[in-house]
Amino acid sequence: MIDGFLLLASEAAESFEKTVLFLIELVTLLIDYMRTANDRNTPVIDFKHPHELRKLMQRCLQLHSEPQSLEQILDDCKQTMKYCVKTGRKSHRIITSINALSKVYKRLFGPRSGAKN
Repeated sequence: MIDGFLLLASEAAESFEKTVLFLIELVTLLIDYMRTANDRNTPVIDFKHPHELRKLMQRCLQLHSEPQSLEQILDDCKQTMKYCVKTGRKSHRIITSINALSKVYKRLFGPRSGAKN
């Protein structure tokens, strides 16, 4: 009985340690992505046509019936971030802000008289 309890406690500790290591790697991955997204020397997007992306990210886009390993989840995150638009750039934030302000203005003041939507 005590041996069984010790085995369960050992497995729980090992599982906890794997989860903590996974989370550390995930946070490191996210920080690296944020650093890259704000780097002026990095392209805003690694453009691929939709059919190319579907082929490249086939594994990431599938829903699996079985649980995936933590390593596979990290690989899928890396693959997904590789093709994300890097929105941390100042120029992108300015354009986004202008678009947002434009929408607010239209909502507050409506379309100008004689203007077509």
